[in-house]
Amino acid sequence: MPRTEAGRSPSVHEAVAPTQFALSSMFAGFLLLALSFSVFGVFGVAVGPALLGIVVYVRSAKSPGQALGRLALASLGLLLLSCLIVPAVAAVAVRAEVRRSLCGLYLHQIHGALCNYRDSYVRLPPVEQRDSSGKPMHSWRVLVLPFVDEENLYRQYDFSEPWDGPKNRNLAGSPGTAPSAPFLYQCPSAGAAFPPSTTSYLAVVGPDGDWLDQDVPGPRENPVRVIEVYNSDTTWMERRDISLEELCRPSSGSKSVSISSNHQEPSGFFHDAQPMGAQAVFADGSVRLIPSGVSADVLRAALAGDRKKQTELVPNDTRKVNWPNCASLASLVTVFLLTLVWPRRKASRTTTEERSKGSVCL
Repeated sequence: MPRTEAGRSPSVHEAVAPTQFALSSMFAGFLLLALSFSVFGVFGVAVGPALLGIVVYVRSAKSPGQALGRLALASLGLLLLSCLIVPAVAAVAVRAEVRRSLCGLYLHQIHGALCNYRDSYVRLPPVEQRDSSGKPMHSWRVLVLPFVDEENLYRQYDFSEPWDGPKNRNLAGSPGTAPSAPFLYQCPSAGAAFPPSTTSYLAVVGPDGDWLDQDVPGPRENPVRVIEVYNSDTTWMERRDISLEELCRPSSGSKSVSISSNHQEPSGFFHDAQPMGAQAVFADGSVRLIPSGVSADVLRAALAGDRKKQTELVPNDTRKVNWPNCASLASLVTVFLLTLVWPRRKASRTTTEERSKGSVCL
């Protein structure tokens, strides 16, 4: 039989690794990619191949020491990558907090406008201004326009006709083409779900439709002035506000009150989004967060002016753990680590003698 220069038979060859090893490697790679998409969503397009590249880079090392060095280098790269990603994710929560802070600032400025009106006219503006015959005509939100830097809009308003008269209606506009309400009258978290001419802030009134400290009998330490109702569907000029009883009326027979607000603590990887509640400004100028789920009795007493009950308006942490995300992350870490440390199979070498055992060489 002919021999090669190396003295080996042409039938002698190196055997490839068993087929099942190749299939297991492919399965582990696809599983790593799938879990990356499950955990990181669209960002899995970058994370999955990066993790797979780290596995190949580390496992191709020729010695344990070299593998450890490559693993340390790859870990440093992942750390630097996370330093770039985390600020981008945190920015979502920061924007939500900025919107909530602006909402509180707007309420504080509205309270300042009410106080300045009182300084000029001795009393707070009427919630509804009536004509000589007693017919309701104008909202307090119109009366305080000069005190919120809206003198020009105040001059355009025609006090000789109702708020929804022919001329005044043009100031409110219609959905889609409406002029925006004064920016102080809209919460930044309200979004684009409602026409820009609507307001997010309503006065809280007593049984006779006036401010609580002027309407409700008995001493009131620190009653609420204005509260956030982001889905009020109320035009900013409209003579429409909300009574204390409406706010404290349990919804659907439940014992708690649903506060109307679009403030939310953004969902994180490990928890879902959490409603934060609505904000309100009180007679002393303080802005408080009214947590969702507060009992009707506590809410009624706090809004009516009970300072002790106001201290009980503390938001509860009602966030729910996002278990699917937690399970996906745990699976991803497990598969990644197992793929790194799983022992490799050595390819078997078949010699001429083993291949031709039991046969006669010619």
